[in-house]
Amino acid sequence: MPGVFISHSSKDKEFVFKLAIDLLNLGFPVWLDAYELEVGSSLQDRIRDGIDASTHLIFVVSASSIASAWALKELELALEKEQELKHPFVLPIRLDDCVVPPAIDGRIHVTFSQSYFAGLEEIENALRRRGADRISVPFEKQLVPLRMQHGLFVDEVALSRRIAQINPQINSQQPELFQPSQFVLSPDPVYTALRAKFLQTLEKVEADPHTPQNELTYLRQLYEGVRKLEKQLVEGSAEAINHVVRMGPTIISAATVVHWFVRICRNEALSLLWGAQKEDQPIIPISPQVKGLS
Repeated sequence: MPGVFISHSSKDKEFVFKLAIDLLNLGFPVWLDAYELEVGSSLQDRIRDGIDASTHLIFVVSASSIASAWALKELELALEKEQELKHPFVLPIRLDDCVVPPAIDGRIHVTFSQSYFAGLEEIENALRRRGADRISVPFEKQLVPLRMQHGLFVDEVALSRRIAQINPQINSQQPELFQPSQFVLSPDPVYTALRAKFLQTLEKVEADPHTPQNELTYLRQLYEGVRKLEKQLVEGSAEAINHVVRMGPTIISAATVVHWFVRICRNEALSLLWGAQKEDQPIIPISPQVKGLS
């Protein structure tokens, strides 16, 4: 889809994902390979298509990106497009004090090394001056970020604003309905670390021929329960918003419903993951269920 393409090194993905979600919540359509590419995709073709379809490109200048042949290739493609357009297309932002690539050295850039929020405001202003917030994107291509905080909570304020941006006619007679594919779940260090630790435990137990069968069964049940809850979190968020949309004007907002639904799902998932860290845990069947709202 057309919009803002973020070119970066994969080593900067934590920063870039945060930036992409913030820009989405500010009303800018953002193309990011982290949620656009699938297994089996031709990376080169999809990246080229993404740059070709974009109206603006943010190049993340960092020690990692200037050492990445792929990131520099993206910059080369972007500068070629800029020459064809005959107007500015590339917006550089800096994460550290590395040497700027010669091709964009001397350009005014936005610096994030001192303050993330000051940098975000500056890039927001630059994109608004260029009309990036006025790009028309079909409803079904609009993305809804679910920003997770402390492993459990959704940023309800940002979500409410994003829903209103995408579907201003949310209380009309025939509002558009959301699909799970439109939701982007932000990485959360707390949950990610706990899940990774659990997978390491599961793999270690499976590789040990002396592991009792009941312990292995228990851990596998936990794993399936966690995966089911993760799927329900995204699918249920779409269903929760659509439920409020169908109800029409109501005292409760769609974002509030999603906040509590996600909290329930994540709380159960975290409980299962923490349970796997305890010794002498009783063997019980795990069949988590979070009922739909419609």
